[in-house]
Amino acid sequence: PNVVAMNAAVSACERAQHWSMALQLLQDARSQQTALPSPDLVTYNAAISACGRAQHWELALGLLVEAHGLGMQPRANAYSCAARACGHGRAWAQALQLLEQAFASNSGKRGGSFELEVWSAASWALEASGLKPPAPPGPLQSLVRKQVALLEFVQRHAPRGNLQAVLREVQRFAEEREWLKV
Repeated sequence: PNVVAMNAAVSACERAQHWSMALQLLQDARSQQTALPSPDLVTYNAAISACGRAQHWELALGLLVEAHGLGMQPRANAYSCAARACGHGRAWAQALQLLEQAFASNSGKRGGSFELEVWSAASWALEASGLKPPAPPGPLQSLVRKQVALLEFVQRHAPRGNLQAVLREVQRFAEEREWLKV
């Protein structure tokens, strides 16, 4: 099998919520004693996500550390899943540390969406632990304000449970504020 097939298998395990199978595939690939190819960034991202979605924050964080040790840069989704798993486990200190690590490893290379996704997940983890989340860092403050403004606008103008009305109001909000000219 090639790395694409292996990654598809690990991703399928993640989507099917079979985190232990995803970990077993990763472990087999790392062992070099099987016919599996060496794991790559996609393999690690899928395994981290599988552990995070299963609320195994310790495993997710361990895989993040391992991926970084191998010179890989996990995607925002991997950080977010790990941070949310920390929230479920009330591991707020680890969620905060994860946020700091994500920002340090990103250092502006991946853009605001990466930082916003990780900050949102870590903030949720802190709130789930009964703590007030940190304010978003400078560059994210305007994005967060926009998100809050959009949410408040839609809540005021669209009836609850009506997806078509919500989508119309999102479009109206964006057009009125020229957000579509990003």
